[in-house]
Amino acid sequence: MTTAPGLSRGSLTAVAARVLTATMPGRPVVSRSALDAMLSADVKTVAGLSAGSRRLVGGAILRSRVYSALAEDSIDLADFEAVWLPRTSGDDLLPDVRSLCHAAVAEAYLTSGLVRQGTLQARLAGDYADEADNDACRYRALALLACSLALNGEFTRAEEASVRCGELEAANRWVQNTSGLPLFLADMMIAYARLDADSLESLRGRFALVPGQGPIWIAFGQLATGWLCMLREDYDGALVAATGVSSGSDASLIPRLVTGFSAGLQGMALVHRGEPGRALNLLDGLDSLGDHALCFDLQRATAYLQLGENREALLTTDRCLRMGSKHNLRTLSSILLRRAVANHRLGHVDAADKAFSEAFRIMVAAGALTPFLGLAADELDLLLARLVQREPDLAQAVADVSHRAEARPKNQSPVLMPRLTQRESVVADRLRSDVPLGDIAASLYVSTNTLKSQLRSLYAKLGVSSREEAVDLLERGGFYERAHPEH
Repeated sequence: MTTAPGLSRGSLTAVAARVLTATMPGRPVVSRSALDAMLSADVKTVAGLSAGSRRLVGGAILRSRVYSALAEDSIDLADFEAVWLPRTSGDDLLPDVRSLCHAAVAEAYLTSGLVRQGTLQARLAGDYADEADNDACRYRALALLACSLALNGEFTRAEEASVRCGELEAANRWVQNTSGLPLFLADMMIAYARLDADSLESLRGRFALVPGQGPIWIAFGQLATGWLCMLREDYDGALVAATGVSSGSDASLIPRLVTGFSAGLQGMALVHRGEPGRALNLLDGLDSLGDHALCFDLQRATAYLQLGENREALLTTDRCLRMGSKHNLRTLSSILLRRAVANHRLGHVDAADKAFSEAFRIMVAAGALTPFLGLAADELDLLLARLVQREPDLAQAVADVSHRAEARPKNQSPVLMPRLTQRESVVADRLRSDVPLGDIAASLYVSTNTLKSQLRSLYAKLGVSSREEAVDLLERGGFYERAHPEH
């Protein structure tokens, strides 16, 4: 923290209180100058505050970081606050203020994908809100709890928390403001998980009515639009909406959780358009968040399955299984489904059926259908039929899921290509240019005859008979959109 000249201890505490209370329903949006004052709070001034006031300022700094493109820098401070908040004297920090401080810690964790830590802090925020008998604090805590439960795939419990928020809002006649962001994300995830396009459409309409929207709020609206486009099989629209979040001029101001959701949406939209190669290129180098609340390995596995690279789908999800119980529950079912399909194709029937059974039970408990997205319907039908044979008690659940899943977006067939060797990939990469074969041969340090022999082998593998046909097939299959060795 750097110096904020002229800001006294009393003023700093007062500004911190404004920043935190702005997170409550019915309160005005916090000013930019108040957020900046928290971001530049002087270390000596903060150190001179009482223990409770330090926690208040710490919570306000956390919230300011989350909404100032510094969410990733907030985790160390969140860890510190999570440890020291319970040790602060209750006489020095009133229950309603303590609730808002825990809520700020919860929000910092959730925007970084740390769901379990966020859930704990949201529950503590709720406990202190109840102690204070403060409905606004209770709403804030419940909204964060709904978001954390939805991020973990516990959609029924998330919906219960969301309904309680709605009841508080109606009872107090609050006009919704941007404090409702966590609740909106929870409701969006619930609707998308259930393939409920109508609810997503309704949410998108409610977005437009909220005053004081900033870049983060607008990004949420674009994400809702993208998910709605996916459910309506408008994959071009989904790509446009998602790209607007990840590549827009305000992208640097958006928390990684939201940009991560957008990247995942881009990848899935490309898979559904039959462009798995481009999806892999987009996802290259992206790291999953926290406990894999955003799991890019499942996106990569989906693309590999569409390319017929079944062992790659298993390899890319091996690390998810090694996480054990630490892996996020919401994305775990998707991982297990993709492993079931890969093992089924490889003839590993027992492994496929065990993974599918586990995934199915998680999906049924959550009421989610999105794990089916990007997978071939005929293979899922076969695995569902085998599940009923092995576990007849699931017959009704399978029938229900099959009926509901009929509304899921359908994949377009990709251009499937055989796996090329490293040498074949190098040669294929050079074919796209206008360079004559003789010059290509020279650049590869082989004779023209040797190159022609390599090309005959490549053409046979691709099922084409000319350079033009080979390039056309490679382009349609997304070959040139993926990274390939140069030598």
